[in-house]
Amino acid sequence: MNQSIRDLQIQEVELIKSKVDQASIVLFVNNLGLTVSAVTDLRGRLKEAETELKVHKNTLTRLALNSLAVNYDENFLFGPTVMLTCNGNDPIRAAKVLTGFAKENEAISIKGGILQNAVLAVSDVQQLAALPGRDQLLGQLVGAIKSPITKLVLTIKNPINKLTYALNAIKDLKTGGNS
Repeated sequence: MNQSIRDLQIQEVELIKSKVDQASIVLFVNNLGLTVSAVTDLRGRLKEAETELKVHKNTLTRLALNSLAVNYDENFLFGPTVMLTCNGNDPIRAAKVLTGFAKENEAISIKGGILQNAVLAVSDVQQLAALPGRDQLLGQLVGAIKSPITKLVLTIKNPINKLTYALNAIKDLKTGGNS
């Protein structure tokens, strides 16, 4: 029986390793005092951000992180901990959802996270959440690319418009003079 428990633990460590390895960001949260309905609500919000919430044993999470040679703060894995892994390509969105939920629910507190093997403190996660999201950044990029092109078109088009207005004014003068 002990062998089967050990096999389950090994499978759990491998699962954690694959989730962390594939994640764009990993966040750790203290879940002491969270109700089932609050966790369900958080899971729903996180699903939209392509982020998964999972409770793992701290020891197994520590083993998985150490075997991946991932930098992390030991305090992340102290006490009741929930691990969030973002599988999408917008880690900012996951941080926004989590910080927004933490503001609404005092029972949850952010411990920190890991982004591209860099350790994130709570303040780092909050700063990340304050950044514009991926879609907004893409919109700003398109606007920045489009703006010079639009100015160029208007600059080229402006003399043509002036010539058209001048010709129309001459035409109006001639037709007005013939009447």
